[in-house]
Amino acid sequence: MPMLWYGRDEYRINPSAFEQLTNDSDRAAGLVAAAIVEQRLEEVIKFWLEKDLEVQEKLFRVSGPLGTFSVKIDLAYLMGIITSEGRKDLIRMKDIRTILLTNWTLTHSKYNPLRIDAKSQAR
Repeated sequence: MPMLWYGRDEYRINPSAFEQLTNDSDRAAGLVAAAIVEQRLEEVIKFWLEKDLEVQEKLFRVSGPLGTFSVKIDLAYLMGIITSEGRKDLIRMKDIRTILLTNWTLTHSKYNPLRIDAKSQAR
């Protein structure tokens, strides 16, 4: 796994998080992958901001104005960090994460919202 993903020093993500992507359930892998992407997106946004840690912590805390994944996605897009296509992909990832977090009865049935949406995305 490249150092880019693990990170260094305070940005390091424990390698066991990446092992979960291949060893755990699909639900766990989806949640872990989204969490890693959100964390990395926040880090790249912070890289381009003034290095005032107190203000950054206030803005990026969960209840802060930049605390949600969707706001981070939109901000990264407006800052030119990601493209409009990248923005659409990240919004889709965020939506899948929300489904995984809120729908505990996902099955392989034809009514599974992830299966239904995957079919519509493939068209």
